[in-house]
Amino acid sequence: QLMLTILALTGSQALAQQVAADPTNDPHWHFGYEMFQMLLEEQELIPERSWNEALSSPAESVVVVCGDLNQIHPREWLRVRRFVAQGGALLMASERSFEFPGVCNFIHGTAVSGDSRDRYLSFADCLRIRRLNTDDELTKGVREIVVNRTGWLSEPTDDSLDWRVIASMPAMTLPRASRNQALILAGRDTSASTGLMILVADESLLTNGMLWHGDNAILAIQLSQVL
Repeated sequence: QLMLTILALTGSQALAQQVAADPTNDPHWHFGYEMFQMLLEEQELIPERSWNEALSSPAESVVVVCGDLNQIHPREWLRVRRFVAQGGALLMASERSFEFPGVCNFIHGTAVSGDSRDRYLSFADCLRIRRLNTDDELTKGVREIVVNRTGWLSEPTDDSLDWRVIASMPAMTLPRASRNQALILAGRDTSASTGLMILVADESLLTNGMLWHGDNAILAIQLSQVL
């Protein structure tokens, strides 16, 4: 039985996302991850509330963590690295500053576009991302994704995984440090070809309200299949 753990880290709590009976009654629904969770469940994953249970069964588990990653104790990130090394699938999404020990840095900068062609619906902080690795299965058929107040990622330092840049920032964003930087990284296990780590510098990319923009839905479907 394959297990799915989704943690959305908001405020000071880690909350397991649950599919609402009637999401239209929930004003926060647009910021939740119920639609993405449903895509994962369509891959025959069963929701699992226990973080410990999911990490202890890497070959049968997918773990998705979104939001303020600093809320998780540093020793837990060592467990997460072992989880992936032992065949687990992990997706982490955050636009806030966070150092994933020995792996990569999430850099907060709230990037804005310096080129109107990169703006979605004329909003400077909503970026049209078209610099995509079209050779990767994650972006097959994806022409552009739309991000909102995104950060970016540093170059990965973990050489135990084979890293590929899946999506990159435009060349004319501000601050200048964000230009051409990685937005989505995928690291795959080089030895057993089973472990997978996907890092995303925008925690809103897979939320219910953002799946309808650009080709975000196509990306989400292919993420669920790869995970």
